[in-house]
Amino acid sequence: MGKENRQEESLLEVLLVAGRRDMLDGFVQSLRLARLEPREIEVLPLALLRFLQKEDREKVVAIVDIANGVSNVVIAEAGNPRLARIIPTGLQEAEELVAAGWELENLPKHLPSDSPEANSDGILINNLRTTIGFYQSQGDSPSPEKILLSGKGALIPGLPEHLHSQLGIPVSMINPLERLGIDNHRMNSFSVKYALSMSLACRGWED
Repeated sequence: MGKENRQEESLLEVLLVAGRRDMLDGFVQSLRLARLEPREIEVLPLALLRFLQKEDREKVVAIVDIANGVSNVVIAEAGNPRLARIIPTGLQEAEELVAAGWELENLPKHLPSDSPEANSDGILINNLRTTIGFYQSQGDSPSPEKILLSGKGALIPGLPEHLHSQLGIPVSMINPLERLGIDNHRMNSFSVKYALSMSLACRGWED
């Protein structure tokens, strides 16, 4: 990931990635049965960093890809990955979060703040808070300045606003087409939904 100078020492920072052997062997075996030989194994969350805009490569940014059943999260600082995590919450939890937010807006103003109805953070918010909190606990890591959403769940109406209100961090959509230099606004939703697949397809692509 790069070198870091601390007092009189020069440290080399690395990001260690581990995967279950039985899971990886299953993927490799499936490819070989199709007479395909895998050349690289890619970590899904890290692939999303290919679509960071130039201005975001100087910031601390969290990218959250919300799919069916799981979400991929990567936090990058100045374009370098600092934390990657796959969390077992996805599209359903995102929909529940938005629905709970709408219900909360219609609750009586006098409802106690500690009542179950008023506590609508949800599993997705709690997992994101835990992930960001763990990242910040590593040394003097700052809070993310922006959250970028991708995946099918990113298209749920009202989700960016609810995440912003709960986490206090600006939230917007990732824009793969702009990063690729493609001007086609009709494809924006498609590119957000399939951003992870597009990032995998762009492996080896350089500026």
